[in-house]
Order: sequence, then C-alpha cells, then structure tokens
Amino acid sequence: MTADLDVKAVLDRVGQNLHVSRAFGQPFERDDMLVIPVAFVAGGGGTNKQPADPKGQEGAGFGGVVYPLGVYVVRHGEVRFKPSVDANLFTLLGFLFVTTVLRRRRWRRRLSARA
Repeated sequence: MTADLDVKAVLDRVGQNLHVSRAFGQPFERDDMLVIPVAFVAGGGGTNKQPADPKGQEGAGFGGVVYPLGVYVVRHGEVRFKPSVDANLFTLLGFLFVTTVLRRRRWRRRLSARA
C-alpha cells in the first residue's frame, strides 16, 4: 500500500466522523414528531509532498469541529427550531463582558488621575 492511499484512507475516515451525528445523534421520529439535529461542522486537511525534500518525508494533517446548534422539530406540519443552550458559551461571554467593563474602569481612572 502506498503512502498516497494511506493518507486518502485516513482523511476519508476522519471526514466520515466529522458529522452532525457526532454532536447530537441521528434524526428520529416519535409521537408524530420528527426531530432533526442541526450542528456547525467544519474541517480541513492537507498533505505535504515535497519532491525536493532530501529525506523524502511526507505527511498529512486534519482538523475539525462539530458544534451543536439545536434541533428542528416537525409536528403536525409545523416546523420549529429549538436552539441548544451552551453554558460554557454563556460563561465565556459573561467573563469577556466583565473583563471589558473592568478594563474600561481602570483606563478611565488612569486618565482622570493624569489630568
């Protein structure tokens, strides 16, 4: 097996795993209701082949993220989107807000002390 096939096989496997089902699972139907998960899925990869490389080294890399956004609920012909709640995101945004407010207050105190 050549290195080209190994890299392609690895990237194919990673691409198959980078799917909305990794965040939520498969869509399902229960009690006349269809639930369809929605996620932000992004990834990228590449290989490194340099014929001028004296060692003849090759490489590959891949990265990806699957972030749950919510679900579509289809019931009696009506579609609604129910967003997922990420406590970590709210915590981060709160931290950034408080940090920004505190920095502005310090900056204003420094300006008033100079004047």
